[in-house]
Order: sequence, then structure tokens, then C-alpha cells
Amino acid sequence: MPGEGFPLPPQPPSCAPETPQGLDGGPCPAHQFRCRPWKGMVRDYGWDHYGHPGGADFLLIVVLLTPLFKSSRQWGLGQERMGRTDEMSALSNTLTAWTPEMYGTTSPKKLELDRALIQMISNDMQPILIVEDDGFVNFCQAMNPKYLLPSRNVISKTLIPAMFEEVERKLGQKLVQAKWVCFTTDLWTSANTTGFLALTIHFWDHEASALQCFVLDCLRIWGRHTADRLGEEMRTVLIRNEIISKVVVGVTDNGAIIVKALQNINIKQMACYAHTLNLVANVSLRETPALAAAKETASRLVELTKRSTPTLERFEQIQRNQGFRTVKKLIQDISKRWNSTFEMMNRLVELKGPVSELLPEPGMSSTVGVVDSTTWKALHEAVDVLQPLYEATLELSVEKSTTGSKISPRSPFPD
Repeated sequence: MPGEGFPLPPQPPSCAPETPQGLDGGPCPAHQFRCRPWKGMVRDYGWDHYGHPGGADFLLIVVLLTPLFKSSRQWGLGQERMGRTDEMSALSNTLTAWTPEMYGTTSPKKLELDRALIQMISNDMQPILIVEDDGFVNFCQAMNPKYLLPSRNVISKTLIPAMFEEVERKLGQKLVQAKWVCFTTDLWTSANTTGFLALTIHFWDHEASALQCFVLDCLRIWGRHTADRLGEEMRTVLIRNEIISKVVVGVTDNGAIIVKALQNINIKQMACYAHTLNLVANVSLRETPALAAAKETASRLVELTKRSTPTLERFEQIQRNQGFRTVKKLIQDISKRWNSTFEMMNRLVELKGPVSELLPEPGMSSTVGVVDSTTWKALHEAVDVLQPLYEATLELSVEKSTTGSKISPRSPFPD
């Protein structure tokens, strides 16, 4: 019987054992066509209405057959040959009724979802390529089948520039209302040796009654990073945003080039106090022999646990055997990362028991060196000395409160 087992093979409607009903209860318009032009192609889809009028296969006919009816001349099925214009239109309408109704390009919901997508990409620093990831595409379709993700080209050339202009316009309105501003800036080099100069603006927002900070620009710096070049780049950014006359102070690190750059454009420079504290700590560690030796030994031990899987696994097992509820890893010191030396030494002191049990293991002494009571004493003393500097750095490294008053009793802002 029709509807049981595999669908019947294609055959002229006159050969059909019965005439199935269409979606509206009337005769199925597909039976009013000669099916020979689709022989071998429609068998799996066009005749599935025998038993599965609402199944997934029937939905696929929307994709496969609707374009065929709309481009009938390409298939040699012109209206003259078919002689069934009204029936063809009825079938097209029936199939199209199963197509999911997608949001239009100007639909408020479509615009809302596009905006949320761009905010996610920018706030979470996601690659634009995410819109082509199968998992992300399937997730979005499951959440809202009517939403069609924009392409990478649309995102990079239309949506992101539009949001950038909107944010830039809103920031410009806030800067117009600001009476005084200051900025922080730093020069850095990416992993592929590309130079950038970032400039962040800080000001008091009277309307929101809060301290605001925004990244004003992140410039690609070509060629040599001279004081004249950096100064002109900063001046250009400040003039473009019409705030150069409102700048009270520029906060930088202690590098001679960046300090000279601000002097060249007649902007008062203030050294970053957190950066100064870390310079003091690094110089002290480097010029104190006992601390320098302890730091070197600690670095070798941490490096061994990072590159040797058996050593790391053994270290974690020792922690579990000693009753540590949370298994922790050692922290590597990074020369340009503030407080990383303190964090490395503090973690070693915290895990002194497991580390002491690991050191006698075969091959450890030849790689790490001797870790005796003198080394442990130096590590404990270094942690005690660096602890206040670590806490001060954390307190100064904030955005939503003024920290200048913690350094100098005089305010840098004019009356």
C-alpha cells in the first residue's frame, strides 16, 4: 500500500494507484505533471508525499524543485510544452509554503541580532571567521531558525565600520562635554614584530557621575620609533578628536623615547607609578646575589615542570598524596609581565612541601641545581619584600577610580 515502506518509483500520474491529497485537502498538484523529465531524480523526494507529506524529505523538495519550476525553460519545460501554467503555479506555492520565513535584511529583529553579533565579536575578541564555524552556525539556527548569519565580507566591510562610526560619534559627544582629560599611552610590538601605539583617554563624565575611559586609538607605527614620530602621531589623534587643549597630563612608562615624545608636543608627562615600582623590584632582584640565584633556580624548576610531562604528572601526584585539595601548577616568570616574579616565588613557597619531595627525584638536581635551606630562606624573604609592591601594583592598576592622589599630595588637575 502507498505510504508503507520505500516510496514507489516515479511513473506517470495515470499509473498511480491512487491520487494523494495536497496540503489543502485537494488533489496533489504534483500528480498533474508528467514526471518523465525528472526520472531518476524525483524518486526520493517528489513522491515522498505518499507517506510523509510533512517529513524532512518533503521539506528538501522546496530547495530542489522550486528553482526548477521557476526556471522551467532551462529544463526544456516551457509553458508551451507543459500547458499547465496554473498547475505549476499551484505546486510552486505549495512547496514554497514549507520554506522557513527568514528575517528580512531591514527587519528590526535582524538588525538587533546583527548588532548583538558584532558586540560579541568585539567584546570577546572573537575572529570574524566564527560565522563560518559549523558548530556556531548550528547553534544559531537552533536558537532562531529565521536568523541568517551575515557573511564575513558583510561583517568586515559593513557591520563593523557602522558600529565603529556609532561608537566614535557617541564618544565625540562625551568629549565635547568633558572639561579636562588625561590619557595613558604605551608603545608595544606584536608577536610578528609589528609596532603599535595605543592611546586611552580618561575623563570625568558629569552626566554619569563616573570616571570614564576609552581607547581613543591604536595606531600602526611604521618605520623607526623616534620621539618626533611618536609625538606627531599623538598630536594628530588629539587634534582630530578636538581635545588637545583639554589635555592635562599624559601618563607613560619610563622609556626615554616616549617621555621625549610628550615633551615635543608640550604635554605634561607623568611616569606610571606601577611601572616604576616594578622597575625598582626588578633592579633589586638583579643586584642582590642571593635573590638573583634563588630566582634563577626557581625559573629552572618551573621550566622543567612546563616542558616535561612525566615531571609535571609526578609533581601533581605528590600534591594529591600530601592532601592538597586543589592541585596547582608552578608559575613561570615573564620579564615584561608585572608581578610575575613575585607570583612565581610565592607559588614555590606555597608548594614547598611537594617541591621538596620532587627535588630528590632522579635527574632533578642536575637540571635544577641545589635547592638548600639558603635558597628557601632567600625565596621567603623575597616574597615578604615583594608582597607590598604586588598589592600596590594591583591597587594602582584600575580604570574606574583616580589613583594619582595615592602618589602625590598635589592634584595634577587645574583649579
